[in-house]
Amino acid sequence: MRRNQLTLSASEVQRHFHAMLAPVLGPWPMVRTCTVEAVLTVLAYAAARITSLTDACRRLANAPDSDTVLGHLARHLPMLKLLDRRVRETLVAHLPRAIRRGRWIIAIDTTLIPYHGQPFADPAEVYRGQAKSGTTHFHAYATAYLVRAGCRFTLAMVMVVRELRQRVVATGVSPRLFLLDRGFATAGVVRYLQTARQAFIMPQAVHGKAPKNGPLTGLRAIRANAKTGWAKYSWKPNGQRRVTVDLCVLRRRRTDRRGHRAFLYACGRVRMNPAAVYRTYRRRFGVETSYRQMNQARIRTTTRRPTLRFLFVAIAVLLRNLWAWLHWTTLAARRRGHRRIQLHLLRLRTLTLWLAHLAEQLFQYFDHTRAETQLPSPLESNHTKGR
Repeated sequence: MRRNQLTLSASEVQRHFHAMLAPVLGPWPMVRTCTVEAVLTVLAYAAARITSLTDACRRLANAPDSDTVLGHLARHLPMLKLLDRRVRETLVAHLPRAIRRGRWIIAIDTTLIPYHGQPFADPAEVYRGQAKSGTTHFHAYATAYLVRAGCRFTLAMVMVVRELRQRVVATGVSPRLFLLDRGFATAGVVRYLQTARQAFIMPQAVHGKAPKNGPLTGLRAIRANAKTGWAKYSWKPNGQRRVTVDLCVLRRRRTDRRGHRAFLYACGRVRMNPAAVYRTYRRRFGVETSYRQMNQARIRTTTRRPTLRFLFVAIAVLLRNLWAWLHWTTLAARRRGHRRIQLHLLRLRTLTLWLAHLAEQLFQYFDHTRAETQLPSPLESNHTKGR
């Protein structure tokens, strides 16, 4: 008997998105036009167009006014801690059951969103870093991703490694190994991971300038002379006790025939050969693709309110998690012992376009704008050029 052809429709995706995001907004007041369904539809439309709420409301003819939507969000969104807890519960609630079994490799990284304004209430809201996009001030978020069968699921989103690990464990996922960015290579992070007996791999950065005269010392000497293998490296931050890590050294021949290139990794509780450490850490680079996809659905804003900024980033993360969840549960081809992910069936950009089209059907789309002068006809324009 021929198997029935199953389909996934845009309206079903919209219902799942509303069911996922409604608990994040929480109880909504009984209003006539700016209902929770209308607000969720406008938020999805703004995320799909990668624009602001103001522009989204202007493009939709019968949508609530942007000041009304932003006013309701500013009044009824909870404090940042409560909003953060709701987002965390939503991320946990929509994880496939198979993810909660076994022990997995978790990739941790930070994303910096440039910010050109002043803090809303606390200077700690803004992170200072190296100059990028014309500023040294950012709103920074740390995220933990789990990769299985080609699907990356966001497990948590915070700024502190200690809390990030605790949240990953709270989801029911057992972390086998953490892959961290070189930005986490500090004494406090290493000391905490060692105390928690957590296996980790992260690049060991070489700071400072090389001496003009005299022999190389420390990490520079190891990078220049050490052979592929393992070594011990320790350093003592100012006013703190000494920290020691296992240092993995891997030398690879460069393709341009300019000798060898050395890779240094700070490791803890890792039992692999250097080539395996190198291959394992390369799995973390998929996180950059996740950030690129997150920015494809992040609502733009100029508000100073950290709650609204956090909400807009959380919407992008939840949209991406919904996309990964649909691929895992509905679109993946079932095979004995595994599932074959078929990303070509539904791209993330297609999913957001579905939500945008449904919003345009509901509120109607403005296909015109105000002009100052009458547009000349093509014949009149050609006649003017001929003169």
